[in-house]
Amino acid sequence: CSNGWRWWNRKNKKALALASFYEAFNLNSLQPGSVVVVTTQSGMTIQIHKPKEEGRG
Repeated sequence: CSNGWRWWNRKNKKALALASFYEAFNLNSLQPGSVVVVTTQSGMTIQIHKPKEEGRG
């Protein structure tokens, strides 16, 4: 996520939160078929799955 994109979307709280989440957990490097599971201090679990690309593998 580039700082320019972040600056442009600074008024859109949802976009900024998503960009921050991607940056914090380095989700751009997530390989197809991989899963990341994050549990917050309050116990909420967030699971992110990057599907395998169709026609490959």
